Amino acid sequence: MFVSKGIVEEKLTSHSLPTVVITCASGELGGAIGKKLASANNFILTGRNIQKLQILQKELQSQFPHNYEIILLDYCDSSSIHEFDKTLKVKKSEISGLVLITPRPQFCSSLLEPEENWMSLFQLTFTGTIEVTKKVLSHTASLRKIVVIAETTSIQLLPEYGPTCVIRRMWTTYVKALSHQLGSKEICVNALSPGVVLTESHIDIDYNDQMIQILSTESIW
Repeated sequence: MFVSKGIVEEKLTSHSLPTVVITCASGELGGAIGKKLASANNFILTGRNIQKLQILQKELQSQFPHNYEIILLDYCDSSSIHEFDKTLKVKKSEISGLVLITPRPQFCSSLLEPEENWMSLFQLTFTGTIEVTKKVLSHTASLRKIVVIAETTSIQLLPEYGPTCVIRRMWTTYVKALSHQLGSKEICVNALSPGVVLTESHIDIDYNDQMIQILSTESIW
């Protein structure tokens, strides 16, 4: 399970700490989650940007003497997922938790995209992520918690972001089904759908306009 700051009173060493895999850790949200959980967890940090992962790793290690490893991972690249699988097999890490930060679909409104566009979108934001989940499950018997970051559009329809809403809603439904499938193995599966997080990407696309858009939308799934 995840251990948050303040829960454990006794001093822990890296050998006694649970290991958590954080996907998309090179992003701002992934980095923030890592910093929140770093005091009492070892990490396997994954993402596509090695420089950002190394910066996060160095920052975490400057605060806590724990084990923060890096594995490059690209959901769109089957060979990358295969290498991730091989690396986990070699490491033989007893993984206790998995944080799945699902990549953001391209912002657009059309739900009538060509088939190849939808296939590419599914690989990036859904099927590739499921493959990573399967790889983690296949290499550890100690996994007890999976958390999927599903975001606002998993419950609130934003018509101008049609494909985003579809993918996010798929994730919340998948999490419900997966929680039943893995419940007998004592693995807890949850989805978190936070509101807009003020990252640099949101600042770049005009945060104020986006907030007005969200607050004025009455359609709730």
